[in-house]
Parts: sequence; C-alpha cells; structure tokens
Amino acid sequence: MEPTDLIKARSDLAEFEKDYFGKRALIHLSDGLSLLEDVVDSNEDSRYSEIAKNIGNTYVFKVANLIEQLPAIPILSPSEPS
Repeated sequence: MEPTDLIKARSDLAEFEKDYFGKRALIHLSDGLSLLEDVVDSNEDSRYSEIAKNIGNTYVFKVANLIEQLPAIPILSPSEPS
C-alpha cells in the first residue's frame, strides 16, 4: 500500500490542478510537493521514493509551462507613474 504522505500529495496536487490560479492553488501545490519530499526522504521503500520523484518532476514541468503562458508584465521603475 502506498504511504499516506504519497496519497495526500496526490490529493493536494489534484486540487492544485482543478484551478491553477485559484486562491488556494499555491497552498495545494506547496503542500503536495512538500509531502512528496517527505516520501523521498523517508527510507521506507525505494519504489515509492521513485514515484514521488517522478510526480515532483512532472509538476516542475507543469508549473514552468504555466509560467511561460502568463502574459508579460511590464515592470515600472519607482520614478514612473503607475
């Protein structure tokens, strides 16, 4: 049976995917990734560690892809009016 942290991580990451830009999306992403890290750091079963690493890597690419799709936001210098 999968470790509880891996199951919880999958649940948090699924919540993140429901609404990438929702109010709690980053909380779900952060919690999910943190739980994956816990699974990797535990020495229970190496196959679950590999699964957690693979899921984490998948989300790195998903988030990078989301960021690339964001429109460019011009940055104003402090002397420029907003």
